[in-house]
Amino acid sequence: MLAALVADYIRDRIDLSPDYCRLLVATVERFSRFLGRRAMVSDLTRATLQGFLAATHGGFSPVTVNGWRRYLLCLAGYAVEFGRLPAMPFHVKRLREQDPLPEAWPFEEVCAIVAACPDVWWRSLVLSCFWTAARVGSLMAATPADFTGDGLRLRKQKNRRPEWFPLRATCCDLIRQLPGRRTRLWYWPMHRRTFFIHFRRIVESAGVPAPLTGRQLFHRLRRSTITLCDALDPALAQRQAGHASYATTKRFYVDRQLSRPVYAVNVLADPIETRPSLRLFVG
Repeated sequence: MLAALVADYIRDRIDLSPDYCRLLVATVERFSRFLGRRAMVSDLTRATLQGFLAATHGGFSPVTVNGWRRYLLCLAGYAVEFGRLPAMPFHVKRLREQDPLPEAWPFEEVCAIVAACPDVWWRSLVLSCFWTAARVGSLMAATPADFTGDGLRLRKQKNRRPEWFPLRATCCDLIRQLPGRRTRLWYWPMHRRTFFIHFRRIVESAGVPAPLTGRQLFHRLRRSTITLCDALDPALAQRQAGHASYATTKRFYVDRQLSRPVYAVNVLADPIETRPSLRLFVG
């Protein structure tokens, strides 16, 4: 069965994150529901995968469907590697994705969110996210030893490289007020879903527009810092985001309405307000 292959894959790939493993299992479960039975390794064929993607993409975004495709193809490659599948299902078409324009909060709205935080725990977390532009998963994985007194050492980065970020003194003072004897700086004892629900309530209480997806709230805060940095220096925005290419930063993180790049309207004269100079041509 495909579920047994997933278990072996997770066991052998010891560096997989818990989130990746969870999404991998959920993808196989969705694939089984599409088949109407438990999925088998032999179901990882081009025709079956193509039918699964075609049947699901109507109700989900191309980004989501392409993610399922990627997980299933990874399992197929693992099965081929160990002789449990005769060949890779090549030419499984990837859906065309249309990248939405990145949206960030203006600095004034970030200030309103910080002011709406009910306690030191939330205020220190939001400020740390703002000053580091780190993903919230990296922040929630930070331990007390990762706080150096004037900054944070974040280990759970997407590029798997630990990095140190300086923090403002006001943020450091708040972190020092967090409860002692804890395994994580920001330990959350409840279900992870309630974490995003609580933050949505904070954002809404501040009167700030909130995305429909709860997880996008902290990602929008990350984009806000990167966008504000981009308005000062694109290289600073790229470095803060931790990207190897500025093209990635610009494409997915910079809100152009806030960064105010130079466009034609900023440097060229208005044809309506400019009187044309008439020239006489003699043939």
